[in-house]
Amino acid sequence: MSMKATEFMKLTQGTKTLTEYMHAFNNLSRYALEFVNTEEKKIESFKGGLGIKLMKTMTNAKCATYNEFISDALTQEN
Repeated sequence: MSMKATEFMKLTQGTKTLTEYMHAFNNLSRYALEFVNTEEKKIESFKGGLGIKLMKTMTNAKCATYNEFISDALTQEN
């Protein structure tokens, strides 16, 4: 596994805004394709790194696509 793939695996929102986390996630995800090769996996990987408050809010989100999930999460963050 490459260093970038490892970096992707360890990526969390931490103190980043949702938008900053999303950009880092999108940037690093290309190094870890096996974790993002379906919409479902991409959503689960992204959700796994969210901050606790937003993760709880988004736990039951039923989104068909990653972009839909992001849109919902951005709405929840504000």
